[in-house]
Amino acid sequence: MLAHRIVSLYFLAALLVIGAAVYLFWPRPPLAIDLPDYVSPIPGISVENYPTVNGSTSTIPLSDLLLAKALQLPAELRRGPYVGDPERSLMVTFPRHLDIEKVRAYEQKHWRVRHEGTHKAYERLIADPLRKRGPRMNPVAAAPMSDTGLILVAREPSDDELALAKKHGVELDVRPIALDAFVFVVNAKNDVESLTLDDIRQIYTDKIVDWRQVGAKTGNIQPFTRNANSGSQELMEKLVLQGVKIPNHQDRMQMTMIDILDRVANEPNAIGYSVFYYESIMAPNAKNRLVAIDGIQPTAESIADGSYPLVEPVYAVIRGDAAPDSPERRLRDWLLSSNGQQLIRQSGYIPMIASRSGE
Repeated sequence: MLAHRIVSLYFLAALLVIGAAVYLFWPRPPLAIDLPDYVSPIPGISVENYPTVNGSTSTIPLSDLLLAKALQLPAELRRGPYVGDPERSLMVTFPRHLDIEKVRAYEQKHWRVRHEGTHKAYERLIADPLRKRGPRMNPVAAAPMSDTGLILVAREPSDDELALAKKHGVELDVRPIALDAFVFVVNAKNDVESLTLDDIRQIYTDKIVDWRQVGAKTGNIQPFTRNANSGSQELMEKLVLQGVKIPNHQDRMQMTMIDILDRVANEPNAIGYSVFYYESIMAPNAKNRLVAIDGIQPTAESIADGSYPLVEPVYAVIRGDAAPDSPERRLRDWLLSSNGQQLIRQSGYIPMIASRSGE
């Protein structure tokens, strides 16, 4: 009896192995996938004419998803394993049975997504060297590289960028496409619940130096900053400092978005800043938490309804001299459409229609 059961178990195991092998390796046509409306073709956009897109670090997932949609590929964002690069851990993924040739088309076109940070993106749009040199070959894709046509950025152009545009005789067409917010981050061990904008200004001008001065447990405050012209630093100056000058502490300055969040995570008395999308969706860290401003916690709801004080749009920017039928203008206009706003929602950003409709 026992021997019979053992034989039956072996037989069942063999069937499972064979079945798994057939499922994994037996050739089959790609499954038909009904594309939702937000991945319907983008008028005037094709594999051949997709423009080079640059932008802020925080808009990388949106750009990746936009490319997939432009190629009519059903896609979604999923978080991959954290390997020290959270900016790439939120990845576009495709259905398992999608035609491999379609996935290859995405990979071969992905070199047109060239996010170099907010300031560099503006520089590329205004005075990309490729505009003078003409197309050159991309060493990876073996295809001609073209100049930046569209940028997706976390802020409007800075004074320096506007001066550069004026120097080159370029007008910028800047349109808000989504909602984000400027946020302040503290270590999770810090018990401060809320700060006022004046509290923050005094912290960053060394007038408030201990957390007990704002109702938290005592500890010497370590305020970290970003480098000039970075998206975060320009938002700090625009939304919070508003002309107030802060001391130039080089030891507090961080050069990337992840650097400032890592410093806060490792320093119990630290405070830093970022944008909501990056901190909450791209690079969440259990060692950090967001601070309420004037008693309002930054959430998707408080950003959408405008109750959070530091709401800031995400912008799609093209050159004013872009032709009416140019791919970059068509792509920008599509992002402003109802279908484009559905893509914005899918990416994790808050669509502009949410603020208009009170969703």
